[in-house]
Amino acid sequence: MIRFLAGYHLERAECALRAAVTEAMAEKVSAIRAAQERGTVTGEISVEGILALVLALVNMWQPPGEDIHRLVRTPSRRER
Repeated sequence: MIRFLAGYHLERAECALRAAVTEAMAEKVSAIRAAQERGTVTGEISVEGILALVLALVNMWQPPGEDIHRLVRTPSRRER
């Protein structure tokens, strides 16, 4: 999904990307909320908390993008 969105961003205007991401997140929030109402997903964690957790887990398997590499410097041998 991340790669798709990155490619989409290159082909479309940034506002179109934001709209697509907003729509996708709204669908996910609705699905989590419905699962909580059915009792298949815990209600002890907020919908937003569950979505944030899932997105964090998904992003763990994605290689960091160039923007992340620019933010995080590589430790020197001495610091390792």
